Amino acid sequence: MKFRHLLLLCELILLLNTSSCRAASMQDVALSEVSRVIRWHAFWAGAENFGPEYIPGRVLEMRLIQLPNKLIAILGPIQFILEIGIESGSNPVQTLRLFSYGRTTNAESAKWILSLQGKGDFSCIGSDNQGLSNPLQKSTLPIARPCPVPVPTVVSDTTVSFTLPELTAPDEVQKKVVPQDNFALLVAVRQYLDLTSKACGERNAKIPFYSDNDPAVYVLISQRRDCLRGVAAFVRGADSKWEIVHFFGDIPKEGLFGLISKIESNTGITVP
Repeated sequence: MKFRHLLLLCELILLLNTSSCRAASMQDVALSEVSRVIRWHAFWAGAENFGPEYIPGRVLEMRLIQLPNKLIAILGPIQFILEIGIESGSNPVQTLRLFSYGRTTNAESAKWILSLQGKGDFSCIGSDNQGLSNPLQKSTLPIARPCPVPVPTVVSDTTVSFTLPELTAPDEVQKKVVPQDNFALLVAVRQYLDLTSKACGERNAKIPFYSDNDPAVYVLISQRRDCLRGVAAFVRGADSKWEIVHFFGDIPKEGLFGLISKIESNTGITVP
C-alpha cells in the first residue's frame, strides 16, 4: 500500500489509534525506501559494497529510529544506513542520505549514527560528518552550508523484519525514464558547466535515468582542454534544490570505469 493511501486510511478510520497509525505509516515508508535504495546503490556503486552477508531473500532485523522529521533505517550486517528526511503530506520523503559504515551489527551502527545527530546536518559547515561518500572509494567531501539547529531526542526506536530484495536495476533504468520536472537538475548541471567553462571550455554532460528521490545522480562530464572527463555527484540539499557535492576525475585510483559505462548506456538527457 502506498504511503499516501495509508495516510488517507488513517484519516478516515477515526476509531484507529492515531499513534499506531503514524508508526505503521513511518514503517511503510522505511521498508519501501530501503528496498528501493538498496537496488539503486547496488546498480550504481556495485553490490560488493554490501559484503558477503547480502543474500537476496534473506530476512534481517532492521533497526528503525525515528527522530523529528527524520527516519534512520539500519541494516548492520550489510553495512547499510539510510537517513530519510520526512515531512507530512502526500509525498513525505524529502531527502535521502546513504551511509556505508564498516560495522556489522545494528547496535554498533546505531551508536555511530546517533553520535552524529546534534552535530549538524551532513551538509553543515564545520560538521564532523564530511558529506556524501564516494560510492566506489568511500572518499568524502564537505559541503559548505550553515549549520541547522541540533536534532532533538529520539522519538521511537524499533526493530522490524526486512527481506533483502533481488538486486535488479532501478525502476527508472528499466523503464528508461527521467522525471517530467527534470528542469531543476538541468539547471544545476548547466550552472556547473558554466562555472567551469572559463578553465575548461564548453563541455557536455550526460544525465542517466533517475528519480527525484534518488540519494544522488551521477552525471558524466566530458573532457575538454586540461579538464578531465569524470563523474559529478549531484544531491538534493535541505532546500530540495539539486547541487553538486563532488567531481570524481576519471583516473585509475577512482575506479570509475564501471560507473561511466553504466551512465553511457543509460543516458536519459544530454546537456550540450
